[in-house]
Amino acid sequence: MANSFKIDGLAGLKDQVNGLIADIEQEIGFEIEASAQNIVRDAKRLAPVDQGQLVNGINYKKISPAEYEVVSEAPYSAYLEFGTGAKVQVPAGYEEFAAQFKGQKGPGTLDEFFLNILDWVKSKGITGAATGKRKGSQFNSDQQNYDVAYAIFLSILKKGINPHPFLIPAVETEKPKLLERIRKIVTQ
Repeated sequence: MANSFKIDGLAGLKDQVNGLIADIEQEIGFEIEASAQNIVRDAKRLAPVDQGQLVNGINYKKISPAEYEVVSEAPYSAYLEFGTGAKVQVPAGYEEFAAQFKGQKGPGTLDEFFLNILDWVKSKGITGAATGKRKGSQFNSDQQNYDVAYAIFLSILKKGINPHPFLIPAVETEKPKLLERIRKIVTQ
C-alpha cells in the first residue's frame, strides 16, 4: 500500500481515497483468512482424537472477501466443546452460541451411542482384551467389554461428560493477534 498520494482535484482525491480503502479491505481480508487457518490448525491440535471424525471435520468456509466461518462438522462437536448434563461449562461471552445446542437431540440413537462406547472400550483395551492381559474365553472377554461399556454408558447418561474445549480456545488465542494485525494495517 502506498504511503503517499498525489492530489489532482477533488475527483482525484476521491479516487485515491477509494483506492486506499479497497487496498485496506483486501489486506484485512487476507489477515482474516490467515486467522481462520490458524484457528483451524489450533482447534485440530486441541481436539480430542479417537477415530478422527472430529479433527477431520474442522475447517473454514469463505462467506465473503473479509468474512470466514470456522466450522466443526462432527455431529457431537458441541457436546465435546461444552460438555453435557451437569458438567456443561460455557465460557463467558459464548452463552448465546452454546444455547443453540441446548436440548438438541444427539446424533444417533441410544443403541448407537452404546455401541460406539463398546467399540471405544474394545479399541482402548480398557478391560485387557486388546493387551492380552485378560485370561479366559472370548465370551468372557466380550462380556467384560459389554459390562464396562454399559457402566460408562450409564455414567454418561446420569452425570454427563466433561467439556474438552478445542474451538473456543483456538478462537480466543487468535482474536488478539488478528486485532493487532488489523490495527497495524489501518495505522500504517
